[in-house]
Order: sequence, then structure tokens, then C-alpha cells
Amino acid sequence: MHWLKEGDLNTNFFHMSASAKQRKKKIEILVNEVNVEVKTQPEICEVAMNYFAHFFKANATTHDPILSLIDPKVTQEDNDGLMAPITREELKEALFQMHPDKAPGPDGFNPAFYQHFWDLCGNDIFEAAKEWLDRGYFPLL
Repeated sequence: MHWLKEGDLNTNFFHMSASAKQRKKKIEILVNEVNVEVKTQPEICEVAMNYFAHFFKANATTHDPILSLIDPKVTQEDNDGLMAPITREELKEALFQMHPDKAPGPDGFNPAFYQHFWDLCGNDIFEAAKEWLDRGYFPLL
């Protein structure tokens, strides 16, 4: 009845209810892989990180018997093209196919900026993209 009467109003009841919900959502204790309870934030983070790292780790099983039953759809020529290093022209063509006013990247610039200033920063963009693709991941920001 309290909630129906005062639930969404800016009342002491509302703030106490919201605070109680927030406290219930907090993880205060986890049990690590050797059955020891951890309570500090760094320890909780480490237990969670280890759990998910193990959970999503690739299995070392062999899939050759199953894969041998599947006919390849990508020709060797197509695969060579896909595995070839990126070229400056290929990157420029992809950039200029993007809509200029679409969402900005992590640096805050949209494609229009890079399209407009390609002559000035094209080599830097190409070197960065080539490094990311060769390394296999984007740098952490």
C-alpha cells in the first residue's frame, strides 16, 4: 500500500526503497576456486575475471573428423585475397564508402573528418589500421 501511495514520488519512502535495492545488487563476497571467501573489491574482481577466463577458454579438442565432412565454400584464391595484407587503396575505398555523418569513433571523429583530411592523415590511419590487423586486436583506450 505504501508503494501505491508513495512509490514514485520524491519521498523518504521512495529513496529508502531505491537504496535498499541498490544494496541488494552489490556483490560483497565470492568464493574462489580453492573454496576461500574473498571480500575485498580487488579480490572479487580477480575471482570473477578468473572464472570467466576459464569459462570462455577454447577447448583443445580436435574437430578434424567433423570438418572433413564439410565442403569448403571459399576457394584458395579467395582465401589468399582475404589473408593478404591490407592496402592503402583498400582502406581509403572502405572509408569513403562510409556515410560521412554516422556515429563517431572512440576518438570522437566521424567518417567525414577522415574523408575530408585523408590527404593529411591517410598514411597515419593506414599505418594504425595495418598494425591493428597484423596484431589481431585494437589497442586499449
